[in-house]
Amino acid sequence: MNLTGNITSPRNSTVTGSASPRVEAPVVHLRTGAEQPIAIPQVCPSCGDAIDASQERWRCVRGRACRAIASIGYAAGRDQLDIEGLAENRIQQLLDAGLIADFADLFYLTREQVLGLERMGATSTDNLLAAIERAKAQPLSRVFCALGVRGTGRSMSRRIARHFGSMDAVRAADAEAIQAVEGIGEEKSPVVVAELVELADLIDKLVKAGVTMTEPGWSHPPSPAPTPRRAARPSCRWPGCPSWSPAR
Repeated sequence: MNLTGNITSPRNSTVTGSASPRVEAPVVHLRTGAEQPIAIPQVCPSCGDAIDASQERWRCVRGRACRAIASIGYAAGRDQLDIEGLAENRIQQLLDAGLIADFADLFYLTREQVLGLERMGATSTDNLLAAIERAKAQPLSRVFCALGVRGTGRSMSRRIARHFGSMDAVRAADAEAIQAVEGIGEEKSPVVVAELVELADLIDKLVKAGVTMTEPGWSHPPSPAPTPRRAARPSCRWPGCPSWSPAR
């Protein structure tokens, strides 16, 4: 139940892989009269820009650019690229210094650039760069999860990676092909396709940096064997022959 006495029911969340509540109906008899209306934001509380309310999960129209620090922190998290030592304050430093704009830029950092940051000694710099280098070997499922595509999460990213096997195949898939992945319906598949188009530049930077774009153990399904052609029976012009057929 929420603060205004409404019934909520859990539903499967493809963003977190767990259950999240949805308001179903008011429970009027549980109200005390002390409830206060909850103000619905009309603009993004972070930057003041407009809100995209076209999906169940509202977000700023600026997308990832609005909360770059949160987007990069999520991508570097333990369940995604697992970049140890990349704390929020370090991400903020990198953003303020203009060294990164998204998490793909992490793979292009040099030792000199990181050493130039406040409170970054040689050891901490080398450790961070080593963690970033290790992140390149993460499987496609984790890389895809790091992208933060709307309508996906850890479990859905694994399904997508195991279904397609490579980022090239995922990017080439249309809405109908995406819909073939378990758990993605006809409403969500166009959103995933649109998100991948929006993320094209970031993905290209990841590819150029040498980040893994395949899922281990996946192999392309074998193409169906061609149907063998039946050999034509020889025809004979003698009516008494078993292979006789009329002349054309």
